[in-house]
Amino acid sequence: MLTDPKAEGFTKEEGKYAIDHLDVDWNQVAKKSAESYLKHQAFSQKGIYNQLISQYGENFTTSQAKYAIDHLKTNWNKMALKDAKRFKGNTRTEDIKRILKNSHYTDSEIDYAMKNLNQ
Repeated sequence: MLTDPKAEGFTKEEGKYAIDHLDVDWNQVAKKSAESYLKHQAFSQKGIYNQLISQYGENFTTSQAKYAIDHLKTNWNKMALKDAKRFKGNTRTEDIKRILKNSHYTDSEIDYAMKNLNQ
C-alpha cells in the first residue's frame, strides 16, 4: 500500500525504510495470522506455511512463517481429521486420502484422520 501510486505513493526505498523501522515483532504477527487462519479452516503445516509466505496470502518471509509454524500449539492430526470430515459422505475414502495428501498432510496425519473419520 505504501508504494501504490493510487494510495500513498512512496518509493520502494521509502516503503522499505518505513517497514524496517516499525516496532513490530513480525514473527508474532505471522503466528497470530496463522492462528487466525486455523480458526476458520483446516491446514497442514506445509499448507499454512505456503499461505503465510504467498504473495497472494500474507507475504511473510520464510523465517517468519517457520517461526509461526514452530510456535503454534496445533494438533496437526486433528487438522487432518477436520479437513477429511469436510468430504465425508460424498467422497470415496481413497479420494479423501488423495485430497489430504495433495494438501500436504503427512502419512501419519492422514492415517489418523482416516482411522477417526467415522467417530
